[in-house]
Amino acid sequence: MKTQLAASILAVCLCACANSGRKIELAYEGGCAHDHRLPELKLDAADRKLLARRSDSPASAADCYFLLPPSYFSNVENTPERRATLVDRDSLTSHYLHAKHWFECDGGGFEVTIRVFDAADGPLVAILSSTYPQETLLNNQGAPVGDLQGIAVNRPRFWRFRDGKWTEVDGKILPAIDKEFVLDRYRNHYKAHLKNADQQKSIWLEYELPATGGRVPLTGRENFMDPGETYTWKSFRFNGKRFVPENSNPGDR
Repeated sequence: MKTQLAASILAVCLCACANSGRKIELAYEGGCAHDHRLPELKLDAADRKLLARRSDSPASAADCYFLLPPSYFSNVENTPERRATLVDRDSLTSHYLHAKHWFECDGGGFEVTIRVFDAADGPLVAILSSTYPQETLLNNQGAPVGDLQGIAVNRPRFWRFRDGKWTEVDGKILPAIDKEFVLDRYRNHYKAHLKNADQQKSIWLEYELPATGGRVPLTGRENFMDPGETYTWKSFRFNGKRFVPENSNPGDR
């Protein structure tokens, strides 16, 4: 869920309003240009079925998705019909939904993952969204090449939908990661400070919402790590009320 604007932008945004919605055009070095219009809307049978089943009293991840505020979709058209076409059908279950659309040329977009956990005091809705700000544990951009420049974490937020509105649950339901824990693991487990002295090093971490089960791993990597591997830094398990740390991380590296 990470996007990065091109380093050199030669032109400014041109904005125009029309009945079809806001249009933004971006021009980049090298002639790359794009606007935020989506392809013509075409609903298939699965889209219509998803729309027909939605409820204002959410009982599924899809119900929650259709009730999200427009702000979750950034600059993407987000009518119910359009939202239906952006769902990842391969992973969709009653408790899990993933949807996204990114425009070319770093023109923006959105990504959202929803997981509904069965909790003792009613369904707990976990949402991981590209519109949520990253948590910065370390910002040391002036550090010499080879030293750690920064640590950023993508973290879900937790909600309940009651009386027709979203109410956020205390974020302490999922323990935060301490900077010193990450640094200790960086130095003493991965021993990354001894590798790739010619690189500018940063660590990106994300709490992953599982499609099934109650285990939430904190995964990510530093830029020296193998992109083909999943690195689990810590993991938590839902006990029906909150997420508790696991003593060991299956598949840990």
